[in-house]
Amino acid sequence: MIVFWGNSNTALFFYTIAMSVHLVALDYSAIREFGEGFKHIKFSMVFSLIAGWLVGISTKFPEEIEHIATGFIAGSIIINSIKDEFPKEGSNVKYKVFLISSVIYAVILILSHDFT
Repeated sequence: MIVFWGNSNTALFFYTIAMSVHLVALDYSAIREFGEGFKHIKFSMVFSLIAGWLVGISTKFPEEIEHIATGFIAGSIIINSIKDEFPKEGSNVKYKVFLISSVIYAVILILSHDFT
C-alpha cells in the first residue's frame, strides 16, 4: 500500500509503525478470543506473510491487480479495526480513540508525502 506514496521513507516508517500496532492489537484480541489454539495458527500466518512478501518482491503484477489487492487489504484492515475498536454496547470511548487515531495517522501520512 505504501507504493502509492512514492519513495518517501518517512511515509514508509509511519506505515510500518501503524501496521505493527495493528497486528499486535489483532494478535492480542485473537488470543483473547480463541485461546491457546491461536498461538499454533500464528506461526502459519507468519510463514504466509513471509511467503507473500517473497512473491511480492519477485513478481511484477499488472497495475489493476495491485489496485484491487490494495483495496482488499485496506478494507480488511478497516473492518478488523472497526470490529475491535467500536463498542458492542453503550460506551463510545473506543470510537473516539479510533476516530482520533485515524485522523492523526492520515495527517501524518499526508504531511510526510513528497508531492514533487
